[in-house]
Amino acid sequence: MPKFAARKDTNHRQIVVWLEGMGWTWRDTHRQGDGWPDGVAVYSRYSWLTVVVEIKSAGGKLEPDERRFWLTWPGLGAILQTGEDARQLTVLAQEHALEPERLGHELALRFVAPWIG
Repeated sequence: MPKFAARKDTNHRQIVVWLEGMGWTWRDTHRQGDGWPDGVAVYSRYSWLTVVVEIKSAGGKLEPDERRFWLTWPGLGAILQTGEDARQLTVLAQEHALEPERLGHELALRFVAPWIG
C-alpha cells in the first residue's frame, strides 16, 4: 500500500460534515490505497445515487495512482475541496438524478476534468 494511502487531507472531516448535512451518507475508504478515493457518498433522496469522492485540500494535487483511478473510473465521481463544491454536487444530484448519463457528464466536467487535465 502506498505510504500516502491512509493520509487524510486537512479539510476531510469538514467536507464530510457538509455532505452529511446536505443529505448524503458517507463511508470512508481513504485507507483502501491504490488510488481509490477518500469515500463513497450515497444521496438519501435517491438511495441508488452513489458517488465516489476524493477530497483535496487547497493546493493539493492528485498522486499518480489517484490520477490513474480517475482516468479509468466508469462511475459517478467528484473531487471536492470546499463546502461550495459539496453544495454544487448536491444541486447537480437534485437536478439530474433521473438522468445518470447527464449527471456523470456534469460531474466529470466540473469536478474531475480540472484535476486531470
